[in-house]
Amino acid sequence: MINAMKTIILNNGMKVNFYQKAEFKTFYAQITVNFGAKNLSFLNEKKETIVFPAGIAHFFEHKIFEKKEGDIFATFSHFGANSNAWTNYDQTNYYFNSIQDNNIEKNLSLLLDLVYIPYFTKEANAKEQGIIGQEISMYDDIPEAQLEYGLLKNAFPMQPLSWDIAGDKKSISEISPEMLYEIHKYFYQPSNLTMSIVGDLNINALSKQLNNLIEKYPVNKIEYHPINLFDSDKPIIEYGFKKMNVSRPLTGVMFKISTNFQNKKEAIKFSIASRIILELLFGESSDWYQKQYEAKLIDPDFGISTEISKEYGYILFFSKINKNDQQFKQLILERLKQTKNTISILEIKLKLKSMLGDEIRHLDDISNITRTNLEGY
Repeated sequence: MINAMKTIILNNGMKVNFYQKAEFKTFYAQITVNFGAKNLSFLNEKKETIVFPAGIAHFFEHKIFEKKEGDIFATFSHFGANSNAWTNYDQTNYYFNSIQDNNIEKNLSLLLDLVYIPYFTKEANAKEQGIIGQEISMYDDIPEAQLEYGLLKNAFPMQPLSWDIAGDKKSISEISPEMLYEIHKYFYQPSNLTMSIVGDLNINALSKQLNNLIEKYPVNKIEYHPINLFDSDKPIIEYGFKKMNVSRPLTGVMFKISTNFQNKKEAIKFSIASRIILELLFGESSDWYQKQYEAKLIDPDFGISTEISKEYGYILFFSKINKNDQQFKQLILERLKQTKNTISILEIKLKLKSMLGDEIRHLDDISNITRTNLEGY
């Protein structure tokens, strides 16, 4: 359980969230950058439109670990910490975890160096383009990945979700060190970063420590405006097919959600409500699931994926099937039409309590605490 929470703003403008867990043996620190795979265009301080190739946020995440002195991964390991990062469409996240009181100040300093001190070269870029190109090729042979990518391309044509987070081989070949430095200049400003720290903390001491550590980094406040490349009115492509070597056909149905939310809090509320309704309609304990499973119209891999943000949203249903994909689509549509007549207020309240219990249990996972609380960042 979290015993206390506190948010401060450091002297350079970076927000820090502290999550106190008394007697917890692990220390976890994460920096979240409000820059992800969707951010492919922006207006700079001169009102010029800057455009980036698809996959650049993921590429940047890989390259930022390489410093003039060498790979910072090895330095984290030397001081007893595990470090890594990940990129989604909305954010980039960098973190380390270690045993409580084990070189904490040094590892915090390394995490700050990681995001505040860029170092990019043409030679390292070319090498990384080959590595990520191989990563992209690997996903070409994974049916589940190809299904989701294909549906996203059809639901969001010529919009950020129509490109994989890693981009493609052509787009990453266009990424230059100059572009990476430009991303750092605009999107890695302190006011665009949020640090989250979880553990058995002395919050006052850590606050002073962090303000001391950031003194060496220059603060340049530069105006910029991200451009929203999503178009909810753009027509979708209703059907797609890809031939792959699979034992059973894999199919999916994606519903594009029109997101006219005023803020991210509204988007999160809609996301929670969607999860409740979908679980009651299609969850393994539902009568519908048991009936379709026994009829072999869905299989154990049947699942639902939802992504709801202020700018975009979708719900994906997927399963391996024995019959045609149009029948699977019809099953989903018919079930959704039954929502009003199938679900009671009592069931919704019970499911909400169950989900709340799950979230409380997840608070024992320190990385989950930061991910959950940064969904609305």
